Amino acid sequence: IDSRHENKVLSTAVIDLAENQILSVEDIQKSQLVITTYHKNNPDIPFNFFTEESDGTQRLFNMMLTILDIVKNNKILLIDEIETQLHIKLVEYIIGLFNKSESAQLIYTTHNTYLLNTNKLRKDQIYFVNKRDDGSSDLYSLFDYKDFRDGLDAEKAYLQGRFDAIPYIDEQADSFIK
Repeated sequence: IDSRHENKVLSTAVIDLAENQILSVEDIQKSQLVITTYHKNNPDIPFNFFTEESDGTQRLFNMMLTILDIVKNNKILLIDEIETQLHIKLVEYIIGLFNKSESAQLIYTTHNTYLLNTNKLRKDQIYFVNKRDDGSSDLYSLFDYKDFRDGLDAEKAYLQGRFDAIPYIDEQADSFIK
């Protein structure tokens, strides 16, 4: 999306505000700002950012200033369920920004097994959390699996249960359906 603001003073104020505090889309909406976006393929058709853009576009907009600041200033970002409301290509782009950085770090949780791609992440960058029967959790790295060679399909191995950390599905629940 290419964004153009009719009022450059207003857009500068939004950027200044964002640099001084973290703003959510809701905060911006409450401030009565009107943000108009224009799509690359239809540059003559204006969209109201808050009512006509998707939840994913709004989430990306909400995150990007923070992400760019963190990458630029070599900070650490924690995101729970990074893939929520975002296209997988956008998630890969965000992860790539951190992989290109020398010191910025991204720590995220995900339920999207596609992100277990060892062609884009090193084995020491992939961690699993396995919940024990007593309610405690174990955290361990794909790197700990010495028999898992480079080039193997981590997503397939994970879904087969090779690394544990998969949900326990009680087959007895099926009896309620019948």
